[in-house]
Amino acid sequence: MTTVGLRDSNDQLVDAGSVKYYSGGWHDFGTTTDGSVSRELLPNRYIFKMTYEHASNDRSQDIGTDPTVVFSTVNTTVQLRDSNGNLLDTGTVKYYSGGWYDFGTTTDGNVSRELLPNRYTFNMNYDHASKEIYQDIGTNATVAFSTVNTTVQLMDSNGNSLDTGIVKYYSGGWYDFGTTSDGIVSRELLPNTYRFFMTYEFTSNDIYQDIRTYPKVVFSTVKVISVSGACTHYYSAGWQIFTEDMEMLPGSYKFSFADETPDAYYNVEASTTKNIH
Repeated sequence: MTTVGLRDSNDQLVDAGSVKYYSGGWHDFGTTTDGSVSRELLPNRYIFKMTYEHASNDRSQDIGTDPTVVFSTVNTTVQLRDSNGNLLDTGTVKYYSGGWYDFGTTTDGNVSRELLPNRYTFNMNYDHASKEIYQDIGTNATVAFSTVNTTVQLMDSNGNSLDTGIVKYYSGGWYDFGTTSDGIVSRELLPNTYRFFMTYEFTSNDIYQDIRTYPKVVFSTVKVISVSGACTHYYSAGWQIFTEDMEMLPGSYKFSFADETPDAYYNVEASTTKNIH
């Protein structure tokens, strides 16, 4: 009698494993009940295949010498840590084994599952972004993802911090990043390339940046000077009041003047100052 068993990392019997054996082709051996399944076979060397949680392992064994074939799983832990090494929630994890399957959601920064010792792709989803790690859990059963402390800064034409800027980031959709305080707002994000969107004084600019290389995203305004002193309004999502020497994000604006000068468009370039009528 040949018995194939499946045990977890604590040596406890596990269900349900599906077993095949090779003898000139693959044949059904059975499915584990209470962690094992048995069948009468001629005493030869066979390859046994255990399939559990969408993954498979093979084992070649001479059942004439040892009729008990044992497969074991590995307690696999996926963790999410912030830039300071602190465990972080909530990350949603999937793993790939011929298709994507749910692994679980972090609690206290960790989520664990028993898997056969193979190489898998693990996908961590946190704050609307994803990152993948390809790892052999037979060698290292802890899969560690880390976020990056990402800082978005708004500075005026003199390099001083500026408030209040409202920031969003794009990752399959637009999401709130935060509002600047002392010119800065920070957030932990998975290391990817994102599009950041700054809104200040009814105007917006965007920057596309890889935070793996540069985790600090800097937006700068330009000082706009009305040399005639006649500018009263500028158009951005409606007519807004213009004040002399005001700081504006780079862009193309329509300006209105109190003298007889007609409304005019000016390109406010990314430099320190811009003179208009």
